[in-house]
Amino acid sequence: MEVGEPSSKLIGQLMLDEPYAQMNFLICQGELSLEIMDAFLDGLVRWTGEKGAFHLLAEVEETQRCFECLCRGGFNAIYRQSIWQVQPATSPIGHSGVWREVMVQDHPVIRSLFKHWIPPIVQVAQPLNGHHFPRFILRDGERVLGFVQVRRGEGCLLLTPLFDPTLANPLNYLNRLFQFASFGRKALFIIAPSHQVGLISQLETSYPPAIEKQVVVVKYLAVSRRVSNAIPQRLSAKENRPEPSTPIMPTENQQKC
Repeated sequence: MEVGEPSSKLIGQLMLDEPYAQMNFLICQGELSLEIMDAFLDGLVRWTGEKGAFHLLAEVEETQRCFECLCRGGFNAIYRQSIWQVQPATSPIGHSGVWREVMVQDHPVIRSLFKHWIPPIVQVAQPLNGHHFPRFILRDGERVLGFVQVRRGEGCLLLTPLFDPTLANPLNYLNRLFQFASFGRKALFIIAPSHQVGLISQLETSYPPAIEKQVVVVKYLAVSRRVSNAIPQRLSAKENRPEPSTPIMPTENQQKC
């Protein structure tokens, strides 16, 4: 998506992934006025709601001017993430003995561990479905040590590893994934959420500084529960009205921008 004049633009990638929508890498170029950004974001919230999204996520740097607009528009921070570009081995050596692609029989254990490894507020905002379901799983016998979500960007792949918080040296296992899986010539980026403390610590000591640090924010949209036309007409006019719009989720546990 893109809005504004050639010299001043609000740019980002919008994905609709039931039951939510997500704006990735939202940035502002030039001197786009706050009024235009506010109006655009307000229209986008309305449009995603009309498309059936229950909530809208956005990834944005705190230094970006549009971060202020998101906060003003009712978005709440749920976690932070850091992004590193990595250079994997050019010649994959095949099956590593622990990594493999996710199969249908892995889904129950992945969903179970997701509930234990991920903060509840993140589980609600980014449920395991569609683009966020893992592609690779890390096993040691019967024990699952982690999994990796893969998203496609423009000429790149975005990998989000999720490891057992008790796992030592998660970066070593991540390097073995690069040897196991052939990602072609696409640029690879590792997205490390703030709740993956051990992985972030190792990335900070093994790679140059993260190329980008973002805040993930969410806005829960209001919906109306409409009374079915099948309800008998004997209901009074008051009873037959749609109920007032109410938020899907309470926001008391969310961090205000």
